Amino acid sequence: MHIAALALTWLASLAPLLLERFGALEFAAGPGGAAPRLGLCALVWLALAGAPRWRETPFEVRNWWGGALAALPVLCLACLLDGAGSPAGKAPWAAGIFAAVAVALSALASDLAAARPAARRVHGALWLATSLGLPLLWVAVHWGTRVAPAATPAFLDFLCSCSPLQWAFEVAREGASARSWIGAAAFLTALCAVAAAQTRTPGGRIGAAGGALLDSGATGSRGPGVPGP
Repeated sequence: MHIAALALTWLASLAPLLLERFGALEFAAGPGGAAPRLGLCALVWLALAGAPRWRETPFEVRNWWGGALAALPVLCLACLLDGAGSPAGKAPWAAGIFAAVAVALSALASDLAAARPAARRVHGALWLATSLGLPLLWVAVHWGTRVAPAATPAFLDFLCSCSPLQWAFEVAREGASARSWIGAAAFLTALCAVAAAQTRTPGGRIGAAGGALLDSGATGSRGPGVPGP
């Protein structure tokens, strides 16, 4: 992620915490599994770190890892504040760890696809349709048509559970369901696999460090003179 985009993401993710600090925003105590501060901060990082982008240089591990680590201080601070504001006084560390891993996977998929047009198109279509499009569809159904949550079609709830943004939204409101945890993890893993596959096709540019990351352990099993796949 570019340094300017990283700085903007930092400011946007800190905005809910700063607004609360200065009295412009108040978080009501929610259900036991709710973590409103963590959910909002994770929502910003998942939306911006995983957004499709363009880059001329090949994928490099250090650039991806540095951008992913930048989310940790904000997510840790949000966990601590949610723990302090919780009736039980327990910080939502499990959700915080999942959020950090989800941000890292989102950024990995975007960085893998950024250097090649075909990979960018596939990643952008999947990200817009699933990660961003499904939560917007859920909001349109619930708020636009004023449909009660119980009346929502089951297939729509199932599809929305695949979006990491939907997971963050549920964490902020009432605690994410098990289906959202599993769906978000499965979608991010599949998105990284698709981006890597598109990048590794003939003509792809993944860089020396990126190739080492994806091929770790694969070349060690070949004998001398045996060509790779």
